[in-house]
Amino acid sequence: SVLDNIQSNPDHPFNVDLRDNDLHNWIPEEAVRMLYCGMDSMVFPENSIIALDTMLALGATDVQALNLDPMGDHNGCFIPATTYALEWFDSLRVECEMVNPPTFIPTLKDQHEISLYPNPFSTSTTIEYELTQPEIVRISIYNQLGGQVDVIEQSQPQGTNKVVWTPKNLPSGIYFFRLQAGKQMATGKLVLMR
Repeated sequence: SVLDNIQSNPDHPFNVDLRDNDLHNWIPEEAVRMLYCGMDSMVFPENSIIALDTMLALGATDVQALNLDPMGDHNGCFIPATTYALEWFDSLRVECEMVNPPTFIPTLKDQHEISLYPNPFSTSTTIEYELTQPEIVRISIYNQLGGQVDVIEQSQPQGTNKVVWTPKNLPSGIYFFRLQAGKQMATGKLVLMR
């Protein structure tokens, strides 16, 4: 009877709340990317497609609905969607100059190059970096929720150094690391694909 009431009464509180929660009947002023996978039975691809059609009909100019994997289901869509989103947001990033930047943290352009290989990886990855003097190096690794999942701390000599990270009992996903050496700090992204 509850379902019958919802389906037959457009003014049922559930239907009113659904209309209030409509997120596609507007014109975005910035670029929008809606990501989906073709076989997702939990978040239907039609959500993105209908939103795209509505926004374009209203005059939106930079909106796309992207099918990242026509055969991907809800769980299988997580890694390609997250990877795409991170890369897309990275491409939109604009470096800004701080007024009175702190002297103990270098700006991004001053950080030493960090090499990650392989990345994405399935069992282990190498983090390679250069030190201008011997330092105790601490590499903290975090999951997407900001929870610390591992720490590597070693005394390293001046010059090129490598640390191999072999995650144990961690699921596939995107992880972030923060490398601290003395007063220097750098960050990066790691993609684990089991």
